[in-house]
Amino acid sequence: PNSLFTYSNLEVTHTGFSVDVTPVQGEESFWGYYVWTKKSYDETLATESKANIVMRSYFGLNNIGVEQGYDFGTFIQEYLGQTGSSTVVNYLPLQNNTAYVLVLFYMDPEVSDPTTVYDYNYVAVPFKTKEPSTDNVASLEVSEPVIVKNGFKYDIQFLVKTDANAIDMKVGAQLWNNYDFAKYWDPNDWSQIQAFFMFRTSVEPTTLEAAKTAEGATVSFPGVDAEDYVFFFEVINEENTATQFAVRVTPDMFDSAQ
Repeated sequence: PNSLFTYSNLEVTHTGFSVDVTPVQGEESFWGYYVWTKKSYDETLATESKANIVMRSYFGLNNIGVEQGYDFGTFIQEYLGQTGSSTVVNYLPLQNNTAYVLVLFYMDPEVSDPTTVYDYNYVAVPFKTKEPSTDNVASLEVSEPVIVKNGFKYDIQFLVKTDANAIDMKVGAQLWNNYDFAKYWDPNDWSQIQAFFMFRTSVEPTTLEAAKTAEGATVSFPGVDAEDYVFFFEVINEENTATQFAVRVTPDMFDSAQ
């Protein structure tokens, strides 16, 4: 593998990394990279051939491209593909205090199909993001829900407050019966339903700034049915430390809506 790439100046932060990479095959060579958690990387190697690391990296890049509205070829050729020596960084924020593996591999410069792999050889670059501090974790307060009837639907509102440490706030909702919430639900321990917090999106910057004031910000979920829901709230600080809250709204709570 050392005949494929050389790398130097690896630097890590709480949420990312940068590293200088030189392709041994020459400055005209085309290559790409994918970031694995070390846990997923080790689990894959334990049950699959080494070649599948590159194959799964292709699919991982394809999924990121789809999420951002690009086909695989466009995403690789115009955004993530590299020609010659380059400093690479993470394309998505990373979790703090987490071990990762950066996988470097050569690609066809005209690649458009994530199932067509140019070369199964790769170089693995291990690193770990920095451990967060404990004195700048963002606070999070979420009020009881206010349910307002809106025609045949309902609007559900929460008053949310945070502090100056928050750089992002994400909210979302899922139906209770869509997932096995009952098995893991513990209002005092969100770690058991950690995976479900992925179903949320960032609020507008004005909403985040309002949440940092004494009055707080109203976060509304308009046009919902009188069903069983779980609502998620999360604020993140600059070190990507999350403070989370979840609240369940059951069908009987809609009976008193005005």
